[in-house]
Amino acid sequence: KAFDTLSQTDSDLDGLTNVEEKKYGTNTLKSDTDGDGLLDKDEITIYHSDPLKLDTDSDGRNDGYEVRRGYSPVGRGKLVF
Repeated sequence: KAFDTLSQTDSDLDGLTNVEEKKYGTNTLKSDTDGDGLLDKDEITIYHSDPLKLDTDSDGRNDGYEVRRGYSPVGRGKLVF
């Protein structure tokens, strides 16, 4: 029952509600709109990267690749939280 309720407000179960997805322009049916290996919500709230761009900082490496290796997807250097 909780899953049914959640899937009605977050169709792709990525942590963003359908209303938030509309606000950010992300796809309500894809948990990773840009296909970089990071959930849309994580891009917005954790990494501050663009969930609509495969490579937010345009350095030739997609955001998920950088994060998995400990680098920032929004600029030079290591991830800092």
